[in-house]
Amino acid sequence: MNLLFDYDGTLHNCLLIYAPAFRAACAELEREGLLPPLTATDAEIGSWLGLPAPEMWHTFAPDLAEEQQQSASQTVGEGMVAAIKAGQARLYPGAAEVLRDLKAAGHRLFLLSNCKRAYLAAHRAAFHLDDYFTACYCAEACGWLTKAEIFPQIAAAYPGDYVMIGDRRHDMAVAAAHNLPAIGCAYGYGTADELSEASYIAHDVQEIPALVAEIARA
Repeated sequence: MNLLFDYDGTLHNCLLIYAPAFRAACAELEREGLLPPLTATDAEIGSWLGLPAPEMWHTFAPDLAEEQQQSASQTVGEGMVAAIKAGQARLYPGAAEVLRDLKAAGHRLFLLSNCKRAYLAAHRAAFHLDDYFTACYCAEACGWLTKAEIFPQIAAAYPGDYVMIGDRRHDMAVAAAHNLPAIGCAYGYGTADELSEASYIAHDVQEIPALVAEIARA
């Protein structure tokens, strides 16, 4: 079986590096007189995780000029990549073992993230993701298409039955658009409404293998 994983909020506890990088970018915009002081909590910042960068900035700061949004996005991205390289990023406890065991069980693993190339490259190096994943895809490399639009490229290159595993509405949209079973990761950054159409719910990353086995038996 082919298992299509989201990354942030599904395998990677992204808020640990995203919140500091996001606050630093907003502080820079505040100094330039482009944004008021940021009052968002970590929970509110976490709600933007998993969105493609252009969508996130259009949602958070729609009055910023596009070039200012792009500059701020680059600041956030550079801050997170620096944090990854400094060893500050963390997978959820047990995530690496889950990936190892699923691969050992004969499943093919794929990663599909709404992230940038540099971010994905840093994580591949930091966590040896190529040891687990047959292929990794990021939205920037695919022209910021939606995950549902990217999926046919993956399915064409690697035919077979797929299960979508993720924590946000973009992940569930892949399953809905392509009639795939989906595991919704309730421990991530999505809301219950976003995961309402999931076939199964995982409350911890370590629950995923048992749910995959249940889907395989169905």
